[in-house]
Amino acid sequence: MQSAIDYMEDHLLEPLNIESIARKAGYSAFHFMRMFNIDSFDYYMAATYTGEIPEGMETLNIPKQTWTAFESAGPIPDAIQDVWKRIFSEWFPTSGYEHAEGPEIEVYETGDMNKPDYKSYV
Repeated sequence: MQSAIDYMEDHLLEPLNIESIARKAGYSAFHFMRMFNIDSFDYYMAATYTGEIPEGMETLNIPKQTWTAFESAGPIPDAIQDVWKRIFSEWFPTSGYEHAEGPEIEVYETGDMNKPDYKSYV
């Protein structure tokens, strides 16, 4: 599974599909999706946008919810993967909050993603 996560993070600026992600994890797309009990998997690159929707693009309206942000410091992908692990293993079990249906958002600052002080956010 880690190989699939690494592959997605290494190709953030490229179009991804479930077939290529599953292949990196060593599974068929069908089996990979069944592991998560899902019928499909959506991965978005996003920005606030108010103009005409360009051909081939979609909009995703995110409903108002309670959000929290976690800072990650260090080289990508290890630093942000560690934050995700800690969110689910430490924060959720003690916070009183539950994971809501909706997108999970990662923010990457401009800069060298390999530096020990590189900042990203979940």
